[in-house]
Amino acid sequence: MFKKHPLKISIALQSLIFVLFQFRTPEIRLDFFAPEFLYLLAWMPFLRAQKPWKSWYKPFLLSLIIPQFIFMLLHYQIHAAYLSVVSLILWFVPLAIWGLVVFARWNFRMVQEREAWLALLSATIAWVLFAFTYPPMVLGPGALVFLVPWIIMLHRSSKDHALFATFWSAIIFHWVMYFWIINVAKVGPPLIIIAGVFLLMAYFSFFYVVGAWFYLQLRQRRFKKIPALVLFPFLWAGIEVLRSWGQVSFPWGHLGYVLGNHINLVQTLSLLGVYGYTVLILFSNLAVVYAIQKKKPWFLLSPVLLLLGLYAHGTWRIDREAEISTETMKISMVQPSISQTNKWTKNYFDSVMAKTWAILDTLNTDSIDLVVLPETAIPDFITLHPKEEFRFKRYARQRNVDVLVGALNYDRNGPPPRGVHYYNSAFYFSPQHKLVEYRKQRLVPFSERLPFDGLIPAINYVDLGEGDFSPGTELPLLSKFAWTPSVCYEVIYPDMVRELVRTGTRMIINITNDGWFGRTTAPGQHANLVRYRSIENGMPVARCANSGISVFYNHLGQNFKNTKLYEVKAIEHHLQLRPTTTLYSKIGDAVEAILAYFALGSLILIMLLKRRKDAPK
Repeated sequence: MFKKHPLKISIALQSLIFVLFQFRTPEIRLDFFAPEFLYLLAWMPFLRAQKPWKSWYKPFLLSLIIPQFIFMLLHYQIHAAYLSVVSLILWFVPLAIWGLVVFARWNFRMVQEREAWLALLSATIAWVLFAFTYPPMVLGPGALVFLVPWIIMLHRSSKDHALFATFWSAIIFHWVMYFWIINVAKVGPPLIIIAGVFLLMAYFSFFYVVGAWFYLQLRQRRFKKIPALVLFPFLWAGIEVLRSWGQVSFPWGHLGYVLGNHINLVQTLSLLGVYGYTVLILFSNLAVVYAIQKKKPWFLLSPVLLLLGLYAHGTWRIDREAEISTETMKISMVQPSISQTNKWTKNYFDSVMAKTWAILDTLNTDSIDLVVLPETAIPDFITLHPKEEFRFKRYARQRNVDVLVGALNYDRNGPPPRGVHYYNSAFYFSPQHKLVEYRKQRLVPFSERLPFDGLIPAINYVDLGEGDFSPGTELPLLSKFAWTPSVCYEVIYPDMVRELVRTGTRMIINITNDGWFGRTTAPGQHANLVRYRSIENGMPVARCANSGISVFYNHLGQNFKNTKLYEVKAIEHHLQLRPTTTLYSKIGDAVEAILAYFALGSLILIMLLKRRKDAPK
């Protein structure tokens, strides 16, 4: 029996061990040694299989890793238990080694084939061109046709060549898009930084490979007379939604973000959201491919008609809603442009604060409702500097003005080994001596927090230079104007902004420190994402950045005033409060859930159909 059915026996043993451990009590001691080692019993059927290791190594890994991953998640939900270092070694290290070997062998085979290089050339041309469509670059409308070479390559290439070309062209695309990550990552050992950045790019590219795989599965299928490829844009949008979920989410480079330089073209975000724009852009490229392959020249007009439709709706919306008048709030934002080299050095703390106060003292606050300073304008834990806290309280009282300032904070209720929670916070000072702290909720993975540190406690003992912050939980409504603070990139999450709409927020005050990025495209990209959230939800946003770009967006995403990069300046504006709620604010949660589960369901269904097709008759 061991020789014939090692896979089934292994999974049965693991299931039995898991069930036994759910019933253990202090009286029934099943954990007299590390329980993970009991799963070594699951290896025994394979050792008895008496086959060459190459024939059983893959099913051995899959039968050990997949059930254990499922059991680990169940155990965490039932008992809030954690994954130990032993579990990591026994479960994931063998899989990682096996995966790297398979990946290396596959790439070595691909680079020896001329067709693979031609496919890579086509895909790279497409994705590099597409990288230059994102603001602050100016080729946005070109996104409606730039993916045509990649799609034609997917249509004509073999599966291996198409996936090889997509993966490595996506690596290049993400490097062009995110080369500035190197500036952010200069906080650890160089080898770890290099490996980490490559793994990050590979992780982003994985989703593009999944999208290409979907295309390959759909390209020959039809529903009656309708090509299955009409589903592809929705599947890709669903993949983008999935990429924005979880502790390693990074919803930055969605395809729909390319038109932000053209305010009339992005007003339909209020109806469709960014994922709807992803669908439109892919449909436009598919239409051009269809025109080329089927010799249907009229389909070549699709990009032009789409642009005209978006422009017409955008112009109508701007003209209609520009007449809506609501209460305004006068805001002054301070951009001190503190160098990142000096900002976090203790010896420079006094000079940093002196520069900030020099700007504050020159402000005329007679008619100002709120003064805003950027993220970590106090470059330390505020509780360690009671003098600065007192100065801001006095400033608010004497000037009779509200003040929002970024600083760090901590409490001593954290888990071992540190026993401390650190927070990236915004502090609200009012003339009435009211002090409110907002703690950033969406933390940047690997920069502000290592993912899954709550699930795998061993991670808490690893120091790779990350900020090690904890997320906040509360969304305060401040002052009579009902505004809510946000810190850095958390405002780019569509679901978070919709949550603010539901709580009654009428304006977002976003503070950020884009000084990490240097003079790169990142500050412009970041500001563009904020504009998208503003239009999607009809939400005015005042964005105050340490080194730029500080900007005022109204509920239509119109830019009324902004600073330049590394400009030392204070700007002020009467910003209108949110006048109404957009359609996408109401339906966005449902739309994104449908897209995500549609992609997941399609993935499962296609795999099941392929397995049935490949099964021996």
